[in-house]
Amino acid sequence: MKNLWPQSFQEPNFEKPKTIFEQQAKLLPTLTGDLVYATLTQLDYLHARLENLHGDFIYRFSITSKFLENYSYKILSFSHGIEMYPVTLNIDSEIRKELNIKDIFVEVKSPQELESLLEKILTSNKISRVIGSIITMSK
Repeated sequence: MKNLWPQSFQEPNFEKPKTIFEQQAKLLPTLTGDLVYATLTQLDYLHARLENLHGDFIYRFSITSKFLENYSYKILSFSHGIEMYPVTLNIDSEIRKELNIKDIFVEVKSPQELESLLEKILTSNKISRVIGSIITMSK
């Protein structure tokens, strides 16, 4: 039988969206004296539908504290297909307003675009206030 598969495969040579978020999540506890941490949760089909996102891989990025049981602040959720880009983000409405983003869903086409947008989100006044409040309530 003749092999109909390609002789080589094109593996992407860029940072996966999930990895970018995981790297940022690892940094937060150090910045907050281990009082605040970020979580990246892959959503099942039902929760993905509640987020109004479509794609093969859907995640929620939140911040919380081990001292505040049953509380987390959802920064955003995002989805992407098997090829990883573009990524569609559903950003918290107050952050969107602060950053003057009109659309509910934002699409980024590359790791560089994702990192640039994520930097704006994580350095927003809203995130600073939320993290500050979580720190205060965790002491």
